[in-house]
Amino acid sequence: MVFPVVWNKGFTLYRSAVIDSRFDFPIDTLYREPDPLHELIEEAHRHGIAVISWFEFRFAASCDAAGGHLLGRKPHGAARDRQGRLLEKNGFVWMNAYHPEVQEFLLALVLEVARNHEVDGIQGDDRLPALPVEGGHSEFSQALYAEEHRGTPPPRSSRRGYVGVQTN
Repeated sequence: MVFPVVWNKGFTLYRSAVIDSRFDFPIDTLYREPDPLHELIEEAHRHGIAVISWFEFRFAASCDAAGGHLLGRKPHGAARDRQGRLLEKNGFVWMNAYHPEVQEFLLALVLEVARNHEVDGIQGDDRLPALPVEGGHSEFSQALYAEEHRGTPPPRSSRRGYVGVQTN
């Protein structure tokens, strides 16, 4: 079994109509083959090896690149910290996992692989469905929180309500 990383650094390992339609490039520029994922699957299956596509980069937009090309083109999709800055944690700059456009984008990538490649499975990274707790302070996220909590703004502390964490 092999787990090729198909989503990393804001690029895909396969020719993607989804990312091409939103960001004007179909594949990571490191690859010259028409579709490296297709070729990997074909060769792996020829030898009885299963292929599980891995969406390793999750909701991260870039690593050490201030949001990179994704947030450069779509800044409204950025996660923000309490001070309104781009959310950076562990070297990554994050997209807003609460924003419907960001959710739809990642879902479209996963569905594109499932529909167009004969993968034996799909693995989301262990943190795919989330973003760091310090996130969620974009204007969009704050308005969504207030809408869902009868006008109440988000708590001042990002860690409020977590077991074992002292809150202010």
